[in-house]
Amino acid sequence: MPKSALTRYSRDTKAQLELCRQAVAAARTVVCRLIAGVETMRQRVKMRESGMLQGEFVARVEELNGVLERAQLEDFIVENENRSLTSVALEVLVKAGLISN
Repeated sequence: MPKSALTRYSRDTKAQLELCRQAVAAARTVVCRLIAGVETMRQRVKMRESGMLQGEFVARVEELNGVLERAQLEDFIVENENRSLTSVALEVLVKAGLISN
């Protein structure tokens, strides 16, 4: 994907995110990006996607991760590799300001 297309995609994505925020009947919205290593993400997508497009989805993991990194749509990031679900959820809730630690 050419750099100019990625830049346009990021701007469009930010605008789309703002439209979603306006459409939600919530006083406040928070975007959390969960991250893990590329190989871990590939393994997770492969386990989750069993259909005929599995190979395509797995192959695009690194590309889409790069798009998200450049777009910077998140309010905060939480690492979710080699951690329990409870630990990740607790960090998300604390960073979102929904609970105190």
